[in-house]
Amino acid sequence: MAKNPKTQISRLAYFREEVDTLFRSLFSQKETYALAKGELIPPVDILEGKEEILIRVELPGISPEEIEVSFSGGVVFIKGVKREKFTGKRVNYLCIERSFGKFQRIIEIPGAIDSSRIKAKLRKGILSIRMPKIAERRGSRNKIKIEKD
Repeated sequence: MAKNPKTQISRLAYFREEVDTLFRSLFSQKETYALAKGELIPPVDILEGKEEILIRVELPGISPEEIEVSFSGGVVFIKGVKREKFTGKRVNYLCIERSFGKFQRIIEIPGAIDSSRIKAKLRKGILSIRMPKIAERRGSRNKIKIEKD
């Protein structure tokens, strides 16, 4: 018996929509919450080398005084405010595509980090956070001597 191609295509389209919805909900729950609160979501790159983990965050037009970076329990917290800078005159927008307001990114870092040597630098609108690695002690095998009675 021949199958109806229209039915198969509509079923395939429905399946694709369901999968797209699933992936959007899995990967953007934090982003959706931030957008609902009116927060910005600055783009982030995370690079891992042998000696360090490097985080780069796009923050154009923001001064270091408007950014707070902290590290606790294997998690980096980046938050701040991107403000409009006007001379005080009333402005009528013809077009506005840039976003302003609060932002926050929370990034879990894999592996052990030497938190005392973390450095952050803001240059040309890119915040770079260098996080030196330390050798993990977990997973190393230590022979334990058995005592006799």
